[in-house]
Amino acid sequence: MKLADDQGNTYKAHFYHSSMNNLGVRLWPRTECRLHLDPCVLTTALCTAQPAGVGIAVCSRRDEFRKATGRKIALSRAMLDLGIERATRAKLWEDYLEQVRLG
Repeated sequence: MKLADDQGNTYKAHFYHSSMNNLGVRLWPRTECRLHLDPCVLTTALCTAQPAGVGIAVCSRRDEFRKATGRKIALSRAMLDLGIERATRAKLWEDYLEQVRLG
């Protein structure tokens, strides 16, 4: 997903959903968001472009897994991890919500 800010920067957001680790052990469902400005670098199924802000949302035992909620939490944390300013975050949220609405 591409998200644009007011300065003409285009951020790329990648969302990954899983409930298993690399060894096949079942975990609580989680959503990971990787957010970056550089061109995408795909290795297997994951984008490994650097620098990337990473945000992770993990369900608790009482939560029901909802993809949309996990994406919002993970994207919010990825923006904070990258240190994006508040005004830019607001513009990225506008763009994200519009794409989800139209999607």
